[in-house]
Amino acid sequence: MKLSLSPPPYADAPVVVLISGLGGSGSYWLPQLAVLEQEYQVVCYDQRGTGNNPDTLAEDYSIAQMAAELHQALVAAGIKRYAVVGHALGALVGMQLALDYPASVTMLDSVNGWLRINAHTRR
Repeated sequence: MKLSLSPPPYADAPVVVLISGLGGSGSYWLPQLAVLEQEYQVVCYDQRGTGNNPDTLAEDYSIAQMAAELHQALVAAGIKRYAVVGHALGALVGMQLALDYPASVTMLDSVNGWLRINAHTRR
């Protein structure tokens, strides 16, 4: 998975990972980057199957898999602890990250997230 990482604004700057909604692209967050990058190293990415991460998704592709792939990519990039801001489906991925990797997720902000996956999201 390809990540877009901004340079840290100062040594040991906190990391914030921005997760867009269903089929989302990291470009969703462009309006917020200029402000966030003043205080954080910002990570954006295109979800698997979109943009810079093209792929055909398996029928049983899950939120847990999305979270695991993102966490593995962050670890591979040398990022061990991070805050998460997730929008819509990205909020579900963020919640899964917090459940599965509590030592890594320092904060979770769920924007327009929900608790259950509906039929539209499942397909």
